[in-house]
Order: sequence, then structure tokens, then C-alpha cells
Amino acid sequence: MSRQTYPRDRFDGVSAASGRVGAHRAENPRMRAGLVLFWAAIATVVLLVAGIFASMVYTGRIDLTPQTAPSYSDTPEVPSVRDTSYSILVLNGTANPAASTDAVARLEAAGWTADKVIAGAASTTSFATTTVYYSSDADLGAAKGLADLLNAGSIVQSNAYTGASGTPSPGATSASTKQLTIVLGADYQLGTATPAP
Repeated sequence: MSRQTYPRDRFDGVSAASGRVGAHRAENPRMRAGLVLFWAAIATVVLLVAGIFASMVYTGRIDLTPQTAPSYSDTPEVPSVRDTSYSILVLNGTANPAASTDAVARLEAAGWTADKVIAGAASTTSFATTTVYYSSDADLGAAKGLADLLNAGSIVQSNAYTGASGTPSPGATSASTKQLTIVLGADYQLGTATPAP
């Protein structure tokens, strides 16, 4: 195999005694141990804080997108009013016939006239909680007043006793007449009539 020859260039003219040729890397100076320890401590603290923050976000203790709380308008409290202009339908839902008689007497003592109070029997004699029924929002104050007078445990908005459905209930009047209905339940307490204020 024949050797190939190349033309000479400037790199072929280097003398053997010229010493070191080319760039040589200098030795790295020794790093100070305190500086290394300082940066290692900073890196450890940063990683620790980042890990705690990430775990709190993951578990839901920190919410990155908080929802704005819904705004509520304050609805004024409807006061209790004893309004004797309302007709009162008293339905006895207990097995004690004296309950309706007692309720009528208490209503008349509180200012209702006899023609404004109608007593009758409920469809059941095992009604649990004495309940006042009213039909519209405007009747709530009077319903509360009636409930306070006869110690009713519940107040319910319903058209069941107003005759508004087209078939009047016993004792119900037209929908335009102001009427409240109280169904006496097992919790009704017989008592003395409350005088009018």
C-alpha cells in the first residue's frame, strides 16, 4: 500500500524545541467550602417551601382560584301582628272536642267578633302540630300573630283553605277576603283566653 503525500504547509514548520504549543486549561481553583454550603442551604430551603406549597394546593388547603361569595340582600323580618280584620277558620285536628271551643274563646277574647271565627272539624283527629295556614305574603304578619296567640308550632303558606282553587273549603270565603286557617294539633294546649291588647 503506497503512502500518500501532501503538500507542506505552515504547521509542518514547527521546531521541536519551541516548548508547549496550543491552549492548555488551567487548574480550577479550589472552591470555598463555606460558599458551597451556603448555596446548598438556600437550595434546600427553596425546595422545601415549594414542596409544602405544592402539597397544600394539591390537598385543597390553598385555593389559587377563589370563588367570590354570593351576595345576599337582607330581607326585612316580618313582624307579628294581631289583625282582627281577618276571618279565622279553626279546624280541630285532635280527638278532644274542647280544643276548638277553647281556641274560639281565646280568639274572641283577643278581639275577634263571633262572625269572624268559624270552627269545624279537620279531616283527621291525629294532626300532630298546630299549624297556621296563610295564602299570600301580605298575610304573613297576621299569621305570625295568630300563631303567637294560640301557640302554633308551624306556619305554612298554602292556598288549601282559601277557596282560590275554585272549590271552596268548609268555611272558606272568596280569595279576596282576608282569611287565616289554623288546624289544631296534638300539641295544642288548652288554656285561658288571652285578653285583647
